[in-house]
Amino acid sequence: MTEFLWVEKYRPKTIAETILPSHIKATFEQIVNGGELHNMLLTGTAGVGKTTVAKALCLSLIHISEPTRQAEISYAVFCLK
Repeated sequence: MTEFLWVEKYRPKTIAETILPSHIKATFEQIVNGGELHNMLLTGTAGVGKTTVAKALCLSLIHISEPTRQAEISYAVFCLK
């Protein structure tokens, strides 16, 4: 049986599951629905959810992306691990 850190076990998997201000969540959902990933710089102090939002964004884009963009997004997820 594989054990996970509780942080990884309960980390939100989608942008909708994250706890963000509504205008920021709406911006990220527009990116997911549009399927176009822009350059972003996520900043903040430790523990505010930068990595969680980045992983959720990448996972959401993987599920709706076309196969030709799969490698680019998969590389981004690999870099976040």
